[in-house]
Amino acid sequence: MIDAREAVRRVSEYFRDLQVGKEDLEVELEEIEMTEDQKFWLITLSYRRAFLIGPPAREKHYKVFKVDANTGDVMWMRIWRADAPART
Repeated sequence: MIDAREAVRRVSEYFRDLQVGKEDLEVELEEIEMTEDQKFWLITLSYRRAFLIGPPAREKHYKVFKVDANTGDVMWMRIWRADAPART
């Protein structure tokens, strides 16, 4: 079984690999949760574009990742919105 730190590392790597041509993203860890059955990690990352010039207020975007706690494989990545119902 992988621990939370390893799950976050894998999610971060997975997300960065998908962001081809967007190396200027500021990515932050927001939440880590293990499902009640302890089979999956649910990890929320936020990100925004890092602009060298322009207004300082930039919108944050959120992604939730489901990671198999035994293998470390990322099962899915979804957009997180405050108005969306929770899914597992």
